Amino acid sequence: MPDLFAASPAQIAPYLEELRQKDALGIPLLSEPGRQRLLEAAQALTYRRAKPYMGAPGREVQQDFEICMAFDSGSAFMELAKQLGDHLRAAASSMSEPPLTNELRFNDIAVQRYTPGSAGITPHRDFLQFRQVVVLIILAGQGRFFTCDNREGLNPLEVPAKPGDALLMQAPGFGGQARQPFHFLRDITEQRVIVGLRYDAKKAS
Repeated sequence: MPDLFAASPAQIAPYLEELRQKDALGIPLLSEPGRQRLLEAAQALTYRRAKPYMGAPGREVQQDFEICMAFDSGSAFMELAKQLGDHLRAAASSMSEPPLTNELRFNDIAVQRYTPGSAGITPHRDFLQFRQVVVLIILAGQGRFFTCDNREGLNPLEVPAKPGDALLMQAPGFGGQARQPFHFLRDITEQRVIVGLRYDAKKAS
């Protein structure tokens, strides 16, 4: 997949350092040809509606999007997962105190599609088995992503990201820390397409 990334590992390393002090941040990642190719691949996928509510009573998460998690071995998203893992490990290895380990492999991939006016997703945390770093790549659309303190959305902090950017979010094991941030998405004004890449330690074992 030529010209996928606009940012080199050396350019990503300072963002990894900055992430030590934050729950999440947005970074420029994709080249425009890379974004367009991934967006075209996303438009060709078959989606299903996500369950409108997830979680135990009293801890429900409302979610309003379509999702695809099934990809052929030659899929652009399988290649993206491999290349991005290589890219981030290279970035981390150039740092005096690498926050990521060589175990990092993106083995959980999801493409999500939100329609204009979607309710998005309410405050939640990712599963505990997702480790080191969560990457959400924005392929298209507008929406507002926030981190917060709890399921009630206390102290929301918006993390800006535009199409072509990636949201990097801490997960347990990043830099030896155990952060598992609450986060949510709202105010979808244009169709928003996101690729989520995660390292599932349970699946890896």
